[in-house]
Amino acid sequence: GTAGSYLAEMKADAENHGIAPEVIDRTPKPMLVRVYSDDANAGNMAAKSQGQGLGMSPGELARQDAPLFDSSILSLFRPGEVASADNRDFVRAFVGKLQQSGQDVAGMMTDTGALSPAGRSRIQAALMQAAYGDADLVAEMFDSIDTDIRAIGEALKAVAGQWANMRDSARVGAIDPQVDITDNLIGAVRLIQKSRRDRSSLLDLVNQRDIETGEAVSDLTAMVLRLFYTGPNLTRAVGKDRLTTELDQYVAGAMQTSADASLFGDRVTAYDVLQSIIGREQNAEDHSRQPESGGAP
Repeated sequence: GTAGSYLAEMKADAENHGIAPEVIDRTPKPMLVRVYSDDANAGNMAAKSQGQGLGMSPGELARQDAPLFDSSILSLFRPGEVASADNRDFVRAFVGKLQQSGQDVAGMMTDTGALSPAGRSRIQAALMQAAYGDADLVAEMFDSIDTDIRAIGEALKAVAGQWANMRDSARVGAIDPQVDITDNLIGAVRLIQKSRRDRSSLLDLVNQRDIETGEAVSDLTAMVLRLFYTGPNLTRAVGKDRLTTELDQYVAGAMQTSADASLFGDRVTAYDVLQSIIGREQNAEDHSRQPESGGAP
């Protein structure tokens, strides 16, 4: 129709929308707009409008879903595969949270009520977002088929549930907040990527200052790098399984800390936990290289 017919129909429908015809006549280019009341306009209205997230990438869905992981859900997570029987309660609780937020979860479950491949991927991506808070990392692992940190990413994915729970515990003060070294962990990953991309020495990057900020790599980030690489010059990359074990050990150590100092005023720091893991692995590595004893010298 034309503007004239639209105006006539708007005035004819005045009884329903409550705007008097004379008010419409005095308004330049009037247009009827529906506005939700404060009661109807809930905080999750945007999420509800997205439904199952049609057209959204895994990374975008992860940013939407990650805030739903609260302490009550993360405490149900058990180390291992998301789709395992041990994590049935965790999956059920998270899917329930999605439903409460207005999400369509039909595609996440199979006809038998099991977690579907799409559902598994969605929960893994959301866990990584909750654990590491880095949308670029999540996108690289779930949206891209080309990444230079595949093994590292798979290790981070494997411990994402435990790491997210550790971060949440630090946030609520159940453990020492200072043991949440997520920023250092992601900083270490970015240094590794830069080293591989520029074909430069990782040790040189650690010793350099940032060109823009003038800041040096922190001692804690440099220590985290030794979870990923061994050797005095950081030249030997560890495998996925070893890295997964070390990250798991860090979470276990962090979860044993307290926000309060001990009776004697001592406090286990993130550096202490890292040093214990790295020292143990180094000793095992040195021992494996020693020749067997016995026999003639």
